[in-house]
Amino acid sequence: MSSSTYHQGHSEAVTRNHKRRSAEKDGAFVLPYLKPNYNILDVGCGPGTITAGFASYVPSALVIGIDLSPEVIEQAAKLAAPTNSGNLSFETGNVLDGLRFPTGMFDVVFCNQTLLHIPDPVAALKEMKRVCKPSTGLVACREGCLPVQWHPHLPGLRLQDECMSSNLGGRTGLQVHAWAREAGFSNITPGFGKEVHWGEEDRIETADTFVARLETSKEIKESYLKAGASEEGLAEIIRDLRRWKEDPDGLWVLVQAEVICRC
Repeated sequence: MSSSTYHQGHSEAVTRNHKRRSAEKDGAFVLPYLKPNYNILDVGCGPGTITAGFASYVPSALVIGIDLSPEVIEQAAKLAAPTNSGNLSFETGNVLDGLRFPTGMFDVVFCNQTLLHIPDPVAALKEMKRVCKPSTGLVACREGCLPVQWHPHLPGLRLQDECMSSNLGGRTGLQVHAWAREAGFSNITPGFGKEVHWGEEDRIETADTFVARLETSKEIKESYLKAGASEEGLAEIIRDLRRWKEDPDGLWVLVQAEVICRC
């Protein structure tokens, strides 16, 4: 996966939202499977908040986060430094180019909102399967089932969803179990969680983050224009995000596919 397939970039406006993620929230469906000696690989770790959370559950093992961007890997290492007990590390890596790790090294290979950004998710899952322990290992994937559900569903919010879906080539979390079967997994357990943003403080943070991404991320703006939005459309997205933020009934819900694949 070349960096050009990830349309959001790694500006502070983008990673600000990703830093809100945690093992307890976004990786909760994996936690019951963990043992203290389980080695974990987080593919597409971003700023590493989920990765760092996993490290506290496996003190006798290694946790490694990989991402395409040296910039975001540097952010992850810096963010995790105060609590890193020595079993956590971050490095650049490209799952489609092949990972440097030996076959069967990890007990758990995890990804969150990563496969949707990969042009060949089946090939990525095959490589994730290779580095996972046979028989006892598992590959765990969490991917959003677009579109987002908004209330009120304002025109600018619908346009933002259309641009995001176009940039992802129509890929959605509802396809992950099928990709896993094609990648060679036979023991697949699909499940679903949810991400909800509700209440004044959460609405403000969510809307302001989306607005900041459009206003400060050249990559996101260009990707929306490429997806068919006009400059007037971008202004409408920003205007309606601010309208949604001020609505006391504003609600944002995204269903998350949470798939466990046994190796």
